[in-house]
Amino acid sequence: GSEYFFHVDANPYFSSLIMGSLTERSGIVVLTNGKNGLDLTAELVHRLYGFEHRLFDIYMLNPDN
Repeated sequence: GSEYFFHVDANPYFSSLIMGSLTERSGIVVLTNGKNGLDLTAELVHRLYGFEHRLFDIYMLNPDN
């Protein structure tokens, strides 16, 4: 029932995720200095919103699935 927006970016040296909920008026910004830095974001988003967001089904964020 919530609306979310996000942006993901990654290269060999840095990675970032910006995600927010329009309904809950909250958001998270994760900036890392490593190509595997986004590995942490699923857990951070889970802790913020209380559920596993389907955003992390995207191959770029979860290449092992």
